[in-house]
Amino acid sequence: MSTQLSDKNIIILYAALSVAYLSGLFVPLMENDAAQHASMAMRMALNDDYLHIYKGNEPYLDKPHLHFWLAAWSMNLFGINHVAYRIPALLFLAIAAWCTYKLTVTLYRDRKMAHVAALMFLSAQTIILSAHDVRTDAVLTGAVIFGVYHLVAYIKNGTGAHILLGGLGAAMALGAKGMVGVGIIGVCVLSYLLYSREWQRFFRWKLLLGLLSFIIGIAPFVYAYYQQFDQHPEMLVRGEYGVSGVRFILWDQSFKRFSGEDFGANSPDYLFFFHSLLWVFIPFSVPMYGGVFNRTWYFIKNRFAKVDGSEFLTVGGFWMIMLIFSFSKFKLPHYLNSLIPIIAILTAAYLFQLGKQAAGRTTKVYLWFGYLLIGIGLALMVYLGGLAFGIPSGIGFLLVVGAGVLLVRAIWSDDTRVPRIIAMGVYFVAMLNIFLNTQFYPALTHYQAGLQMAKQIQEKGISPKDIVMPDYYANWTLDFYTKTNIQRLPMDVILQEKGKYLFISEPDLEQWKAAGRSHEIIAEASHYRITRLKPAFLNAKTRNSQLSRYLLVKAI
Repeated sequence: MSTQLSDKNIIILYAALSVAYLSGLFVPLMENDAAQHASMAMRMALNDDYLHIYKGNEPYLDKPHLHFWLAAWSMNLFGINHVAYRIPALLFLAIAAWCTYKLTVTLYRDRKMAHVAALMFLSAQTIILSAHDVRTDAVLTGAVIFGVYHLVAYIKNGTGAHILLGGLGAAMALGAKGMVGVGIIGVCVLSYLLYSREWQRFFRWKLLLGLLSFIIGIAPFVYAYYQQFDQHPEMLVRGEYGVSGVRFILWDQSFKRFSGEDFGANSPDYLFFFHSLLWVFIPFSVPMYGGVFNRTWYFIKNRFAKVDGSEFLTVGGFWMIMLIFSFSKFKLPHYLNSLIPIIAILTAAYLFQLGKQAAGRTTKVYLWFGYLLIGIGLALMVYLGGLAFGIPSGIGFLLVVGAGVLLVRAIWSDDTRVPRIIAMGVYFVAMLNIFLNTQFYPALTHYQAGLQMAKQIQEKGISPKDIVMPDYYANWTLDFYTKTNIQRLPMDVILQEKGKYLFISEPDLEQWKAAGRSHEIIAEASHYRITRLKPAFLNAKTRNSQLSRYLLVKAI
């Protein structure tokens, strides 16, 4: 009977997750954000212009440049396609997994635990989603844990390389999503120092090298914002003139989002992030809650007395970041992604502690929660594959079955409970996401009108440059899959167009008819907002009632 995962099992677990991630590379992009960001990066690549960010026709003042630059450079290398768009995100998640491993080794000197922490990070459902529904979060997550690891390593051994790389990590975090990434790094390092009390090892002259690295690292982003916005005070941005891009990236982007100003207050729920973790950190969310409260009580009980082998980075970083996030007026679940490496280390350390103690009742509870989760997941897969959308990919289904065999093997293994909990969780998530990536998501994308219309436009030999659409449309898949920034115009201008092709919704076509204009229908496609699923859409019998209709018409 084994009390730890063997090296062979660890390799197989990594391999199963790799199949899940790689299968997500080939899923067509989903609207809105992933397709929108891809079309924005595509504009950079097509125009060879990396200093200006546009969302359609509008200057874009929200997410910084790093994610878009990386995606555009990848498209220059590998062509304009969804695989190329996703490659940088996948690479940064690999960096995040490696740094999660390295930080765990630095904190606990246990390589098996470090592998489990990396596996938990890679198997978190929100992280797997971020690899195919690519936004800025994958790059941010990699940059944050890269910065945290190298700064802690600098404190431990004082090498100049680590402080330089730590500063670079903080700069990349700012370039991915503003000062919030720098703040997360700072909070984690502060939590480490509050307990380790290694202040003198941190405040050495080499710290200036890290500051210099950070300043040099953020310079390209600051310069790009200065060129696009500060140099053009006559530009109308969000209804204002004279908007400073430099002020935005260094202050407004994060702090106005925190206050809800300009971005809107979308959630008054102060517990939003705490209950979001229940699905965000599937399959290990229940042990994670146990680990957080176990480690919190440990430090309270010991009055934060310094004990060899203990660290406060994970639990202190968790509580401080969660509390700060909870008071934000603007909340979305994927804001937690950059905290997942820290949570993974905390949870891995907790489970390893349970494995060394007589904690039979606790591990039995976690094991049964694992069984319950597997049962729910299997029921979902049977419904989606058997009743809702069928099985569109035979090869994909075989991969699902292969992961299922590994899951059954883990369930019936003679290992002790802790390694079984870990193996079951990883294999379950691998199986579920291989299913979603090969069977479910591809079927969903048939209901994106922009994507389906792009295929018909190519088949009919229509030039995308002859197509226009209303300027309030968010059908970014049409742009990306025609490899063209489709011209967006106000509706009153569109009503005057002649000889162009109009991509238009059925209700808006009524305006065209009411204006006395003639048209010829060239193509049509059904549409549904597939990132906001409802039971009526999933039900094959009621699905048609949930669909809207878009048309490609020729203006006569």
